[in-house]
Amino acid sequence: RMRNPAKTNDQVFFDFDWSDRYAYGLRGGVELFGANVGANYVSVFDRRLSTRSREMELNDTIMYDDNHVLSFQLGFDSKKMLASLPITFGLNGEYAMSWWDIDAETMSPSPKFGTKITEAPYGDLMDSVIYVATTVDATNNERGTVDVMDEKGSAFYAELFAKGDFSGIGFNLPEDAEEIVCRYLPDEELSEIQFTLEGDEYCARIQPAAEFTNIADIYLAFENEEKISVGACEGTIGLAKTGSTDWVELCMWYDAAPGIMYSLSVYTTDPDGLDLTAIAEQVYLPMQGDA
Repeated sequence: RMRNPAKTNDQVFFDFDWSDRYAYGLRGGVELFGANVGANYVSVFDRRLSTRSREMELNDTIMYDDNHVLSFQLGFDSKKMLASLPITFGLNGEYAMSWWDIDAETMSPSPKFGTKITEAPYGDLMDSVIYVATTVDATNNERGTVDVMDEKGSAFYAELFAKGDFSGIGFNLPEDAEEIVCRYLPDEELSEIQFTLEGDEYCARIQPAAEFTNIADIYLAFENEEKISVGACEGTIGLAKTGSTDWVELCMWYDAAPGIMYSLSVYTTDPDGLDLTAIAEQVYLPMQGDA
């Protein structure tokens, strides 16, 4: 309830007042085997559906709005049905429709006309003319309504997600990742995920380690190798040319608290057009706290 006039106190638990405005919402849905479907409805109803928010005076204007939003949700999480897989994936989506109407109610004077028979001199002193004249007998105040706005709209969004967890070592995937392939080498406790993003091929690796070490198995003459930070972890990034137009960029970082080594490499023809450190921030999933 959105109260319009202030009150000294509320007499009862729900102190109903015709001049209040009201908002209400409804939600319903079902979930089964990781899939969920739902609907939502929210409305702020017009004061004219109850009564006017105040007494209107001459040349007064009161604005009214009536707003409704209806949305439908659809989602799926593979973890509920495929809990044994080392990677979970899913979809969240929503489609919404809205109706918004704004009116202005006015109070304006409206004259009430009448007629009367009138005699007036005409020509010579002994001549006169009789005619019917219009008169304003009274002024009435009339209410009128003007449609200020009547808008309809809709919106839609869908979000794909994926997350992996191999032997307690986890990672995230960029939202637009495609062609995802996961591997786990138990003898080496090495987790690997390959994916494509905007046409480039990526490979992320995670492995327990006692110190900073190269787990990418990429041994090239990297140019412009420099130090970087991923989260709170220190690391390095370097670029190497593998052909006339092909490049490989390698980013590695070490999380000392849990003793986990990370690497992220990409094969690309446009190294200037990507930010591998930013993608590493998306892939990195701290093993504890903010470490």
